[in-house]
Amino acid sequence: MKRRLLLFVMACTIIGLGAACVEEVRPPASVSAFFNGQGDDLRERVVGFISSAGTTREPLDVAAYNLSSTETAILTALTQADSKTAVRVLICREGGSDESGAIATLLAGGVEVWTIKSQMHHKFAVSGPLVLTGSTNWTKNSLEDEANNLVIIEGEEIAGKYRAEFTRLLAKADPATP
Repeated sequence: MKRRLLLFVMACTIIGLGAACVEEVRPPASVSAFFNGQGDDLRERVVGFISSAGTTREPLDVAAYNLSSTETAILTALTQADSKTAVRVLICREGGSDESGAIATLLAGGVEVWTIKSQMHHKFAVSGPLVLTGSTNWTKNSLEDEANNLVIIEGEEIAGKYRAEFTRLLAKADPATP
């Protein structure tokens, strides 16, 4: 129990909620942390999370600061999930990677894509009670070379906070064009 609470507090710190997270939200059912420097395949974790949303048919919302067109496994997983459930992807136009190619691929695959020109620096996906978050951008360098992490949290209350943040940002975003 202490380890789960410690992971939860670490996750709250990573996502920027700090101590308020502990005060406002009950600890989630589970928290798992993954690090590419410790041999975890972060790309595989992202793809698995996306694929599970398609399997459960829970809507999937993704906020991605960077999403590269070279991340074909992730883009394919998003388009395949979209054939089974509602998928919305919000990408920062100032992310600095090849987001235009990723946007074109997702739009061609039928995914609902939005862009935002702001300081949005999020990297998360939420589906049902599950949240995937962490420091990892969805680019080759971030997933393979840089020291990054992913955290998967199961908890309806914390997932609700992520959904609310996604909805807030979506209200400021524009539908993507290729």
